[in-house]
Amino acid sequence: MRWLVVLVFLVPLAAGSDDTEEAVPFDLYAHLLGGEDFAMNLMPPPEAFDLAAESALLPAVTCVEGAPGPGRAGSTWSGHLVAGRYDLAYDPSVRVDYERGVPGPLEFTGEGMVLHWFVETRQEAPIVPRVVLDVSLHDGHGPGDASGPVLAEGRTQPADLSPSMGPHPDVTHHEVDGRHVYAFEVLLRVLGGVVTQESGTTLQVQASMDVPACPGAMPGGVAPHSSPGFRPRLHGEVMDAFGAGLAARFEGPDVRFSGNVQSPWGAYDLGYLRLVVAGGRTVVEPDLDVSWNDSVSWTARVPVADLPEGQYKALLRAENLHATAEASQTVGFDTRTREVWPEGVLRERPVPWPTVTVALAALAAARRLG
Repeated sequence: MRWLVVLVFLVPLAAGSDDTEEAVPFDLYAHLLGGEDFAMNLMPPPEAFDLAAESALLPAVTCVEGAPGPGRAGSTWSGHLVAGRYDLAYDPSVRVDYERGVPGPLEFTGEGMVLHWFVETRQEAPIVPRVVLDVSLHDGHGPGDASGPVLAEGRTQPADLSPSMGPHPDVTHHEVDGRHVYAFEVLLRVLGGVVTQESGTTLQVQASMDVPACPGAMPGGVAPHSSPGFRPRLHGEVMDAFGAGLAARFEGPDVRFSGNVQSPWGAYDLGYLRLVVAGGRTVVEPDLDVSWNDSVSWTARVPVADLPEGQYKALLRAENLHATAEASQTVGFDTRTREVWPEGVLRERPVPWPTVTVALAALAAARRLG
């Protein structure tokens, strides 16, 4: 438990509640661990992870004069949401079964989403594959379950994947550790819809390839890519559903606090959680006992004997994993009468949060000085 005595009183919080719904940005990372199916969640892959789609393993293509053509080929990758942390999946010594879907409804909004997708190739002229990406987000669990309603869709213009390629509206060339990597930015038009726990969602990425400069050549040598600085991910917006609860009661010699934090993405979508109790010139920050299930639940205790007699206000503040949304709640109590009452509620307000207490600011300053 941390203590700080400040020579100011707590600035009053705004009374009532703010129920204004706002759009919150998100980045869903693709966890490409081999194969055509992959998991997606808000956690990026480990910093050093490289998919290692080694160029030597990509099939070579030869141009056969006079052969009929051009040949055509395609690949389809399907991603599905998982509600839990995914970092353990990168440890080959750990076996973890992840449940697909989301714990709460997701309402996609905004004018569009952007899929950042990366492929690498070993092709050289004249064997230059021409690639088009068709991307769609479906209501349905997957893998490969693209039969549900389309929530968003987009398509790139054809791109000739060559290191000497000129300017392109959707694709740029990069050289990464001697490999030729092509970054696709696919704009998806949002058609609307709500993803529920029962339905889940599937992201389908279809690559169509041909070699127009070499009749008869069957395109190949193209593989998905993921490395530091080149992480496949889907960027968009959802209506904010990040929330937190706070309750207090007198329990024997203590004031007991409890609550939870909920996110439609899952319990791992929590980057910051803090409880501060303030009254008069005293500020206390109790330690939290946190449990992680479908949502985050927590408890804390403050001995009444450690609080000078008077009225107090407890403030809970939580931020999501990427600090794009926060939720706050307060309760009041009196150590003399052992009475507890609800205070104003601040919730679902994107960061930065303008309503900050002097107590929190002073506590943060003390931490920096310490």
